Amino acid sequence: MTSAGHGSGLGRMRRCGGCAAPPAACWIRATLLIAILLPAVAAADETAVAPAVIRFGISNVGVGGVPFVGGHVIGSAHAKGLLEEEFKPDGIRIEWLFHKGAGPAVNEDLAAGKLDIAWQGDLPALIGRSAGLPTRVLMAANRNGITYLAVPSASPARSLKDLVGKRVVMFKGTASQLVIDRILAQQGLSERDFRFVTLEASAAATALTSGDVDAVWGTLQLFDLRDRGLIRFVFTTRDPLPAADQQWASSQSLVLATEDFVEKHADLVQRIITVLVREAAWAGDPAHQDELFALWSKSGTSAGHYQEEYGGTSLVRRLSPLLDEEFLGGLAGGMHQALALHLLRAEVDLQAWCDARFLKRACAELKTPNPWLR
Repeated sequence: MTSAGHGSGLGRMRRCGGCAAPPAACWIRATLLIAILLPAVAAADETAVAPAVIRFGISNVGVGGVPFVGGHVIGSAHAKGLLEEEFKPDGIRIEWLFHKGAGPAVNEDLAAGKLDIAWQGDLPALIGRSAGLPTRVLMAANRNGITYLAVPSASPARSLKDLVGKRVVMFKGTASQLVIDRILAQQGLSERDFRFVTLEASAAATALTSGDVDAVWGTLQLFDLRDRGLIRFVFTTRDPLPAADQQWASSQSLVLATEDFVEKHADLVQRIITVLVREAAWAGDPAHQDELFALWSKSGTSAGHYQEEYGGTSLVRRLSPLLDEEFLGGLAGGMHQALALHLLRAEVDLQAWCDARFLKRACAELKTPNPWLR
């Protein structure tokens, strides 16, 4: 009986994975192993499977809403179809999403999961990150942008101070707001001294020429109205500095991506940044200036106007992709200014936000010496 009982007990035991153990114990071990391995397998699968489309957001539109922009290498890369060419062998489509609502509209699409990567001005990018948008800054796109203040040709205003108390357009929440606020401060003024109206570029131009507003802060997109005699500039950041120890504020923009896209598709991110860095090196070469302006003119702003805006400056510097001391200093200064103006919810950790590894590798792989370090 004893022997039979002992044999019956052994009969109830099962061998699982090479070990003798009760069934319950085997299932517990298997379940724990699956729980440990499945997340790693899923993550590997997600990383390995390339998306069918990469969605690239642009915080601007061309004149009349055309889906082209100029003034940075993302615009010329788009006009040339460089990213499409890069990813065609993989069957990956590039979808370009142009935003009439500028940076704030890009933030909305980032929050809604409609974008993977985007070109954006510094202030809306900071606002998004401060509000919790999980993004990473990958490279600079443009710096030292020039700002203009336009009035109708018949306006009696001859200076910025002549517009105190008047209706002035400033697209709030965009990179231009920080620039304008710095300019006002240098003149002993602030936003409270004007009746500011928020309008996007095309609506602002219409409001100015129809007399609905007294002035508009804008960019070289205003040159066409000036050439037609409809407006004139009463101030630009090309004007003489107010004092020897000051410099006019300038705008800057950047390329960022969602953290999810960076973590799942680091290989694709590297290829995108490598293409854009090569384009930045090409665009900064004076020998390519005419071709570059012709590409940018697809935006509806003439090549001649780009020549006027950029011709007297160093394109290699203005289009530098480097996250260097100059660019990061501007980003830090903009953040502190935005905090003081209560435009940000919280301070942004710039070191954690900026991810320069893709940029560094792209620069190292350039066939010609890095033009931004000469």
